[in-house]
Amino acid sequence: MKKYKIGIFVDSYYPIIDGVIVGVNSIAKILDKYVDLTIFTAAPHSRPYDDSVHVYKVVRCKSRKVPLIKKLDYDWPRPKKDKDFKKILNESELDLVHIRSPFGVGKMGLKYAKKHKIPTVITLHSQYKQDFYKASRSKLITAILMRNIMKVFNACDECWSVSESSRAVFIDYGIKKDPITMENGTDMLPVEDVEKARNEINDTYGIEVSEKVLLYVGRLVKVKNIFFIADVLKELKDMGYKFKMIFVGDGADRIKLQEKLEKLGVQNSCIFAGLIKDRSQLAKFYVRADLFLFPSFYDTDGVVKKEAACQRTPIICTEGSIVAKSVVNDHNAYTAPDNAKDYADKIVSIFADEEKHISVCGNAHSELYITWEKTAQKTLDRYKELIEKNKTNQSPSES
Repeated sequence: MKKYKIGIFVDSYYPIIDGVIVGVNSIAKILDKYVDLTIFTAAPHSRPYDDSVHVYKVVRCKSRKVPLIKKLDYDWPRPKKDKDFKKILNESELDLVHIRSPFGVGKMGLKYAKKHKIPTVITLHSQYKQDFYKASRSKLITAILMRNIMKVFNACDECWSVSESSRAVFIDYGIKKDPITMENGTDMLPVEDVEKARNEINDTYGIEVSEKVLLYVGRLVKVKNIFFIADVLKELKDMGYKFKMIFVGDGADRIKLQEKLEKLGVQNSCIFAGLIKDRSQLAKFYVRADLFLFPSFYDTDGVVKKEAACQRTPIICTEGSIVAKSVVNDHNAYTAPDNAKDYADKIVSIFADEEKHISVCGNAHSELYITWEKTAQKTLDRYKELIEKNKTNQSPSES
């Protein structure tokens, strides 16, 4: 039987690393076993990257550095200016377009789908309104940009959110269709020898066996609320609480974060492990951690939540965030007020009740850990339904 041809359109891809890119790669590796999959994306502007490492096809368009914003570590795709890219796309004979970002490459995917009358799916990953306002500091510009991208979302046949709680973001943005929830997963597997993994991290970074370890994994950028973490650590230090804080990742605000930690006098309790690309090695950090600090108001779900749950490490997020609405406080995760002192007090109280914490760790694993295999099967089923209905000239139905 002939495989369906699926195109995933995403404006940024490796060697840049973020949650969306890691997620797209993780599910693409599984989907490619069952469909003829192609990733359409931008070429890295100033960094070489070998796409032969991927099992699926990657087609890249020209790009340039984002103008006027030096700190932004993403490239600006220019698919309309790339004849080779357009030629490959036009000859691709896709059965379905899945848009992962509503900008240059995503718009090109939508245009192709409309021309060839095939189904389009779009996934909401980011809180674009926050992004636009922080970049422009203008409500007018933000409104114009939001109106522009919502044209893309509303032109698609189906819209997916990555969690039940993030569906509210879609509605706030003015989506015209009822979003379907299609969760992220993780390709991470539970570490088999937990004690060995914990000891390796202890030995490498000089951590005492009895010392409580707090962890952050992700981009070191302001939008992730990383400076709030610094304030929390200062509160813990002032209480005389002994801990080690590990930051895994890198980003445009790493140096500023290190400077703030030093100014607050907590730098000696912090470890910057850098970007860890080896997934099995990254898993060891989750295993050693006693708690994952997730204060972001930006994330709509966060693959790291599932990675942490995989290794029985619960998150502590901020009340009022989308992530907080996807967990149950004191059951499979923790929530704390958006106040450094209260957040720190919550951490201390968590470790004061070891029996309860062990229970939360177990619930995090059983209730929040989901594999990409499970998500991929649900995705494949939906792809098939949309394609087959399109072939019989029926409108895609709601789930």
